[in-house]
Amino acid sequence: MTITETEKIKLVRKALRILRKNYGCPGEDGISYKLIKKEPLFHFSEITKKFEEILNGEKQFSKPRKIDIIDAHRRERTIYVYNIYDRIIQQCIRLLINSIVKSNISEKVLSHKKGIDLSKKVKELLYASENVNVILRLDIENYYLSINKKILFEMLLNIGISKVLVSTIEASFLHCEQGIPVGNCLSPILSDFYLMSIDSLFEKDYARFSDDMFFSIKHSRDADLFIEKITSTLANLHLRLNESKTLLIYDRNIEGIL
Repeated sequence: MTITETEKIKLVRKALRILRKNYGCPGEDGISYKLIKKEPLFHFSEITKKFEEILNGEKQFSKPRKIDIIDAHRRERTIYVYNIYDRIIQQCIRLLINSIVKSNISEKVLSHKKGIDLSKKVKELLYASENVNVILRLDIENYYLSINKKILFEMLLNIGISKVLVSTIEASFLHCEQGIPVGNCLSPILSDFYLMSIDSLFEKDYARFSDDMFFSIKHSRDADLFIEKITSTLANLHLRLNESKTLLIYDRNIEGIL
């Protein structure tokens, strides 16, 4: 894959515009978005140089800082804080794969979409039929940590992502021994893409937000049929349902669980 110097600079500029909306904290090297803004010519030159070296396999991404947090649901999670240069390069890779990957993600997957009323959109998808009485919600156990990288990379190659870009994505995940990392800007869209075989099982009355899946069903007794159908497909992806989060909703009030 060949990217001209002009194309690399355009990608870096676009990536920087996207990322600086949330300035975040500097990585281990102490470089911040504000510092880049003060000396743009120097930093753009350094970023594009590192970008080229990583694409050519001549240089690796820097090791990110690992932080353990308690999220909004009071669960322990590990996130990674990357150096600014690496964040920008990862965003460049996302821009390069974005259109191809998104074209393979169902319209019923809502987690990567912006500017939508999530609760409203989910309701539109789930309540299209007047015969719906129950909403079944399913969740995947330890989803990010359970994604099989080998399967993911093969899936990307199969949809036409170049070997160079797949190898670069693989390099950006090297520090994460199991699954894919929280904090890497490539992870959200790739986690949506990884479940496309699940999405293809359902033509209607279905919505998904990351690994949270919602189904419109007529009767609670139908839930076991959906679970059985999904479980075998998840097994092929080395995933399994989180049984403790399986939920049947009868009052159509989904706002509190999204």
